[in-house]
Amino acid sequence: MKVLELDKVSFAYEGEEELIKEISFSLDKNEFLSIVGSSGCGKSTIIKIIGGIEKQKSGKIKSLKTAYMPQKDLLLPWRTVIGNILLPIELNKKSIKEGRKKGKFYLKKLHLDEYADKLPQDLSGGMRQRVSFIRTLLTEADILLLDEPFSALDAITKGKLQKWLLETLEEFNKSVIFITHDINEALYLSDRILVCQNRPLDSFVEYKLPKEKDEKFIIETKKKILLNIGGEEE
Repeated sequence: MKVLELDKVSFAYEGEEELIKEISFSLDKNEFLSIVGSSGCGKSTIIKIIGGIEKQKSGKIKSLKTAYMPQKDLLLPWRTVIGNILLPIELNKKSIKEGRKKGKFYLKKLHLDEYADKLPQDLSGGMRQRVSFIRTLLTEADILLLDEPFSALDAITKGKLQKWLLETLEEFNKSVIFITHDINEALYLSDRILVCQNRPLDSFVEYKLPKEKDEKFIIETKKKILLNIGGEEE
């Protein structure tokens, strides 16, 4: 089942040359799709268009409900953890009582229940990202648009959160578009990778990945992706 379809979508920032030109792709239910490419290629702009943050110049988008999670956690420093994750509930004018109940359920599931009444300043970077992710989950979206959510974290924390993300998604039954410049991260997390081509962005090179990926497969696929990007991994 397709949960998202882009048909010949184009985009340009005001006063600038076209950044995205007639891009088409789709996303399946429960699929983890990563988009990789060099800085400035348009990969983050794609999910901003899908999420309604930017408006395409032309083309059509057919999508189930989406939620966008930016690179920075953007937690409000004056609100507690539970207060931050309830923001989607408040904005959508839904029951705060039910939202609080669901929020505490997610916090417990993701081992953060003891921090519910803490302020963001009391949390580590990895914990802040988990709180931001729970806030994204509370939108009850079908598709999660994750824009380099782990790029600012140290390698050890990043590895732990990658494993945590896969386990969490398996339980909560979501489809994901994940933006990253880290090829190793994309290979570890994804069912499919789209590598950005050209500028303006008008095509992808696609890699479908098996659930079980041995070391030889990872090394060979990484080499191919690096050649497609036309540079070294950042």
